Amino acid sequence: LRINSQLIDANSGGQIWADRFDRTMGDLFALQDNVTNEIVSALEIQLTPDEEKVLEHSTQTTTSAAYDLFLKGLNEVRKFTPQSTRTARLYFLKALAIDTDYARAYAAIAFSYVSNAIFFAEERSEEAFLMGLNYAQRALQLDPTLPQGHLALSLTYQRLREHQKALASAQAAVRHDPNYSDGYAVLAAILAFIGDGQQAEENIRIAMSLNPRFPSAYTEVLGRAQFVQGHLEKAIESFRNCISLDPMRLTCRVYLAAVYGLLERKNEAEWEAQEILSMNPDFDLSNNIIIAQFERQQHRDKLKSGLRVAGIPEK
Repeated sequence: LRINSQLIDANSGGQIWADRFDRTMGDLFALQDNVTNEIVSALEIQLTPDEEKVLEHSTQTTTSAAYDLFLKGLNEVRKFTPQSTRTARLYFLKALAIDTDYARAYAAIAFSYVSNAIFFAEERSEEAFLMGLNYAQRALQLDPTLPQGHLALSLTYQRLREHQKALASAQAAVRHDPNYSDGYAVLAAILAFIGDGQQAEENIRIAMSLNPRFPSAYTEVLGRAQFVQGHLEKAIESFRNCISLDPMRLTCRVYLAAVYGLLERKNEAEWEAQEILSMNPDFDLSNNIIIAQFERQQHRDKLKSGLRVAGIPEK
């Protein structure tokens, strides 16, 4: 196996350091650790004890078969459909059958339950959230510093409307990994739900800078932060960008219809309402989970008011 490694100055594009590592294929995790340590040594980097711990536990398993199954599951998660998420869960469970202490796999299963309940309205969603809570807590029992575990826990708490617990978990995710773009995105989402639009926008922009090829969820969070701040014209642009990235994203259409309604752009609001009802004929303003996620009554009332103008029924 040959590994070519380079360190590039991102500002100038110039090469700072380069080296080549020729090794015999064997234990891949031992090989990874060996090359990592040689690079750290060559660059004369002084690691803190916490940083050394992160490098030592970069995959959270010492079994290549479990790691391979985890990666297959991760590939399915990124397809982001109800079926692919369930398929991913099966891979993660198979990984746990090999390594019962694989913290990252527990966190991934937690995310699979919560994401299906949030984004795809999987049946028995309350059960899904409780399953997510259980798996996330198990992940953090095994590794309290695992950012993905804190993220899954944060999403679960948010959907259970325990806002402060959700906020604390999201903050822990980015504290343990300051480069975790999804952690900042979830932190921003929760800040918007509790009514701190400015902080929410600041954090989602950090997420976007860390991951320039961001998914549609990031633009939805940005629009939500702008909605909370009362920047409705900016929110329209964000929600329209969200829909251009994912035309089937119901939540973005809901927010867009509401903002159009609040701005008395009735024709556009009604158009979005028809799109919403074609995607979900049972959608109405009663016991609406999208509206209910906002902690403050003023934001719930504002969203509901805009949707009424758009023509969303209230049963």
